[in-house]
Amino acid sequence: MTEKMFILTFSISVMFLSSSCQSEKTNADDSNLGMDNQVIAVLFSDESQIEQEVNYYDAVLDLQQDHTDKIDSVKVVDSDEEEYIQSYDIESFPTLIIISDHEVKVKIEGNLDSRQILNEFKTGLERIEVQDVSYLNRG
Repeated sequence: MTEKMFILTFSISVMFLSSSCQSEKTNADDSNLGMDNQVIAVLFSDESQIEQEVNYYDAVLDLQQDHTDKIDSVKVVDSDEEEYIQSYDIESFPTLIIISDHEVKVKIEGNLDSRQILNEFKTGLERIEVQDVSYLNRG
């Protein structure tokens, strides 16, 4: 019973994430993800090991729900999108990056639980906000 609930919950989470992201797959014709003055969360995912990525998908769902005022969009990049993987120096899956003004500000990877991922993400957002304030205060 517990395994069936896990599979059902996971399936619903993946479907929700896929439908709520701006794009299930990114367009490899773009030179960069995002635009000026945007904060983008990008999850690099490998469908062949999706069960090991549950914590990242859960964290991304939480980010979309709880930080809509700080994140302009969330994108999922599949492991077969080599251009992005090379461009953003992705070495393992899953990896979650935060891009602000076309620059990677935070890179989260490894075997982490969703709480750890969210904490890393929040710390990264705080650093981005501090940098933005510092930039605005320059004379």
